[in-house]
Amino acid sequence: QPIAAQYPDTWFVVFNANPNVNDAGEVIHKNVISVLFDVHEGSYLAGYLSVLVNENAATLFGDGYKFTAPDQARALGFIGGTDSSGIKVFSYGFIEGANKAAAELGVTYDYYAKYDAGFGDPALGSTVAGTYYDNGANVVYGVAGSVGDGITAKAKEVGKLAIQVDANKDSQQPGYVLTSVLKNTNVPVAVLAKAFADGSIGTLGNLQTYNLASGATGITDLSEIGKAVVDTAKW
Repeated sequence: QPIAAQYPDTWFVVFNANPNVNDAGEVIHKNVISVLFDVHEGSYLAGYLSVLVNENAATLFGDGYKFTAPDQARALGFIGGTDSSGIKVFSYGFIEGANKAAAELGVTYDYYAKYDAGFGDPALGSTVAGTYYDNGANVVYGVAGSVGDGITAKAKEVGKLAIQVDANKDSQQPGYVLTSVLKNTNVPVAVLAKAFADGSIGTLGNLQTYNLASGATGITDLSEIGKAVVDTAKW
């Protein structure tokens, strides 16, 4: 029997999934709240930013970088941990943001993606990212746990850029992490804790979603990568 049914007076919170509905979409347990993050919105910003930076990389950054010129190739890379909707939502937002910026500039981008990298092998992240960089991508976005550590290490090695995820990891490889797409769990935790404390938690919906406006997702302030920018007029 589900634990939620065994303890009806206890509130349970599930992050990043909504298993608390039946086939008809009806709530199963009234004492279970599912929390989802609109991470596609933060990823959209990262994709849009990636294209703008890629188009101006040669003038934005100085020595130590080896960007592929846009007239030679325009490409972005994505490495996800699993072939699942939870990972692909990051990828789709990233693509949409990149396509929006590319359309505004009248250019098109290739997109390299791997969705089954797992979450624990930095060496794999380095290898796959290296392939993407070799094929002309200047930015590779990782949503794959410590696999992302390999991506950022490879970015520094080849003089290009990576994007991290979940927390602010911009200082992991200073100057080579363009930004991090954030998932600030403290935001819903604060909302739910307050509601529990004041007795209003029962009035909340069983599905809670948190978007850019809530502060629960987004990208970093770019202060770390900004230290590497030499042409501040374009930045």
